[in-house]
Amino acid sequence: MKKFKLTSETKVIFGRTLYRIEALVSFGTVKAGDKGGWLEKEENLSQLGECWVFDNASMSGNSRMSGNSRMYDNSRMSGNARMSGDASMYDSASMSGSARMSGNASMYGNARMYGSASMYDNASMSGNSRMYDNASMYGNASMSGNSRMYDNARMSGNASMSGNARMYDNSRMSGNARMSGNARMSGSAIMYDNASMSGNSRMYDNASMYGNARMYDSASMSDSAQARSPVVFLSGFPHDVTITDHHIKVGCEQHPPSVWAERGAAIIRADGHSTEDARKWAKIINLLAEARGCTDPEREKENAG
Repeated sequence: MKKFKLTSETKVIFGRTLYRIEALVSFGTVKAGDKGGWLEKEENLSQLGECWVFDNASMSGNSRMSGNSRMYDNSRMSGNARMSGDASMYDSASMSGSARMSGNASMYGNARMYGSASMYDNASMSGNSRMYDNASMYGNASMSGNSRMYDNARMSGNASMSGNARMYDNSRMSGNARMSGNARMSGSAIMYDNASMSGNSRMYDNASMYGNARMYDSASMSDSAQARSPVVFLSGFPHDVTITDHHIKVGCEQHPPSVWAERGAAIIRADGHSTEDARKWAKIINLLAEARGCTDPEREKENAG
């Protein structure tokens, strides 16, 4: 026996005619005779399980809902989007394209999923957060504010994004890692444990942060730089300086401490600074790196041998 039918009550959304639904039998919190939300066609909502479209929520195109999933308020599904399990949508959240949501995943506010983005387990989106392309979230990961995920970015564990944070390419976050402010991750950068990024900090390439590492202001890490304790960021030099566990980055020049100790003055002088200033800045940078505990693993291996 069918659990719902399309009524004759209609409305047009984005050029498509949608029909209000009515329950034919009681299930879950829905009672026979209850009016629900809006569907373009019966195939949008499964006749099995306790899935239901409440309030003014709507489904159109080839979108599908199954299992015990729920839509409330003014939430929307379109395109080839899919919801299953115990997933839920509230407020004005929406899914389109081939986006997928399952498990206990949830969306609130004006959150949006596009492309082939996916979310499952207990992952959640709120605020004006957005997921695009093949980005995915799982575990207890969360997005809020104006945060964005693109490409093949992944977030899991208890990781979170807020503010205007952005993840691109194949970047990864897990554990209790956090991004806020205008922080950016791209390339194959990874962040896990209790690491965090804030301000205008940037992480590119194969850089990684873990442990209790912190990056803030306009600090940046690239190549294979690593940080497991707070990153040192300095401004007021000819260029911004970022000191991590095994690298020193001055402007766009990133090298292990042994290179800066041997050629730091020459590198800075090549950027157009006087010999005197280059030597002064290089000395200060090397002293700060030593105080930070910045080491050169390869040089240490050579000395040990």
